[in-house]
Amino acid sequence: VSYSSSFAFLNGSSDTTIALFVYEATTEGANAVSLTDAELDFSRSDAGLRIDHILRYGNDLDPPRSIVSNGEGTMRVCLPIQVTDPSRVIAAVSTGIVPVQRPAILTDDPRVVAIDYPLRPGSTTAAVSVEVAYANAFAYDAVMLYDIPALFVVVPGGARVNGEGFFPVPGEEESGHIVYQKENLAAGDRISFTVTGSLALPETMEAPGMPRVETRVIVGDPRFAGIQWYGMGAILILLIGAMLIAGGNRE
Repeated sequence: VSYSSSFAFLNGSSDTTIALFVYEATTEGANAVSLTDAELDFSRSDAGLRIDHILRYGNDLDPPRSIVSNGEGTMRVCLPIQVTDPSRVIAAVSTGIVPVQRPAILTDDPRVVAIDYPLRPGSTTAAVSVEVAYANAFAYDAVMLYDIPALFVVVPGGARVNGEGFFPVPGEEESGHIVYQKENLAAGDRISFTVTGSLALPETMEAPGMPRVETRVIVGDPRFAGIQWYGMGAILILLIGAMLIAGGNRE
């Protein structure tokens, strides 16, 4: 079983001990896969609107074992569009710093894609990105596939989110974004809301031949801060790496 991982030697003149934990693998751990954090990031793209699904999955098997695919993937996500061409979906996975691009796997449900990557005990983060047309409004409609205590939706400051149960997180406006939250979602719950307004940001970094990087600082709800430090640090690198790889493959 291969994982994305990284480590560094401290001092070449000193003895360094590296402990590697190898877990027994199983293909029968689907019921032990959980979703611990979920964030939907909305931003501009060449197509109009890019939606980044930033999801942190957990492996809750006891005793600890790695969950590997039986051919149908180990992680699933429901998207707001029907997918018939998996190349429309950019997916990447990371258990550390180095991201690994993974192809999206089509399922019996045209809105659900799977990702094939071994889930070690602990957490694994996936970023799944799609682009859609945008004319100042987009109706997001999907189904939550796992229980989760809260879902966060991040939009540029000129946009708004309207949907039952969603409320703005106080104190985020000065970052150039607005963060919305919906609490206590269960597997099977419908996620339905509308994004309206401008996707422009006051502070944008752009370079020729590079994907647009939009900068922001998130403050406020401590529960949200946790996912942001992980998501918008490592995941920003993860997404950019995946998009660069995908762009190179298309040339």
